[in-house]
Amino acid sequence: MKNNLKEIISSTTNARHRIRLLAIYHFNSGKNRTQIAQYLQVSRHSVNGWVKKYLEQGLTALEEKKHPGRPNKLNEKQKEDMLNFIAALQQNHIKKSIQADEIRLFLLEKYSVLYQKSNIYKLLQ
Repeated sequence: MKNNLKEIISSTTNARHRIRLLAIYHFNSGKNRTQIAQYLQVSRHSVNGWVKKYLEQGLTALEEKKHPGRPNKLNEKQKEDMLNFIAALQQNHIKKSIQADEIRLFLLEKYSVLYQKSNIYKLLQ
């Protein structure tokens, strides 16, 4: 198990997940939770939680969960309207590229939703 855990730790790219796995590695090596916390420079409370999850559910319980973030301000219909607006702009513009400000104003006027320029580009992705 130790060698397998070492391989998993070395192949993990997520830093948070690696810290959790290192805590379990040291726990399995016989270190106490206070020593692990000091070595990894995390709270003992965190180490206790990780060890408890590991003992109850195994290594999969320590994997990084998806962080959902803030919900989108636009619903699906509004997003579709925005894409239709962009398509119409593209037909009207011959050489000039479409600016985020045009999309921002459209969303503000039609839906009273204010986006920053950078978030317009994220929304388009």
